[in-house]
Formats: sequence, C-alpha cells, structure tokens
Amino acid sequence: MLLRVDYANETAILRLGASRLGASFSGPLQRCFAGLREDGCAAALIDLTGVRVLTAAGLAALYEAYGAYCEAIQIGFFGASATVQKAISRHGLSKVLPQFSDLAGAMAEPRFRSRQLAGAKAVVLCAGEGSRMRPLSADTPKPMLDFLGAPVLERLLD
Repeated sequence: MLLRVDYANETAILRLGASRLGASFSGPLQRCFAGLREDGCAAALIDLTGVRVLTAAGLAALYEAYGAYCEAIQIGFFGASATVQKAISRHGLSKVLPQFSDLAGAMAEPRFRSRQLAGAKAVVLCAGEGSRMRPLSADTPKPMLDFLGAPVLERLLD
C-alpha cells in the first residue's frame, strides 16, 4: 500500500507506505487528493517519516500535487529526515513546500489548528439588555455592536 489516510479531527493525515518516493508515487497521490477534495476535506498533512530516498520524480510528484490542490486544501509535510530535507532544499523547494518537524508541530500551526474544530457544533448565547454597555447599546443590541469594523457576533463566529 502506497498511501493510507487517517484523520486527526478534520485534517487528513497521509501516511506513506514506501521508503523510496519515485515516479510511481504520482498517480496514487493525485487520486488521493482528488478524493479528499471531493469529500470536502479542508486540510491534509503528508507524513514523510518513513521516506529515506526522495528521487527527483518523487519530489516532482509532491510539488505537482501541492500545486494542483493547495488552493482547495491546506497542505503540509512533516517528519522529513535530514536526507529528504536536503533533497527538497537542493531543488529549491524548501520555501515553497510547508514543512514541519512532526505532527504535533504541524497541528499547532494556525492554518491546521483552525481546522481542528471544523464541523463542531456550538451555541452562542448573546442575551441581556446591555445595560453596562450603554450608551453604545441604547439603539443597537450588544451582539451587533461594531468591533474593529465588524459586529461582535461575527467576530465570535470567526
């Protein structure tokens, strides 16, 4: 098996089942990302922990998938060995491909941390007269008061 997909909250974790990434990796990776996009997945992290050899074709497959799907899905890479990191840097892609040392570091990154609560259900209670907010709340309910250009309720929901 070349790829296995696990989920950490709403983030797909792509586990690679090969120690050498070459040209044969491109097709399965493209199909995997196409499926994730169809399923509405918002974020994916690729686990490079087991990868020992990254060929130019394997790197091209990673870059091609990243370029094709990075607008629809937040994509990151983690766990790359020093050898794999060196291969990525040697080809000038270390600044293009978002890399993290481990899964915890990647999940702490704001773009992936925000996905951890995706799909969560909540109730926002916004009641009361707003007597302590007067005169600001005399004509406008508290949740609709302007806060830095947007209503307070909108800020809470964001």
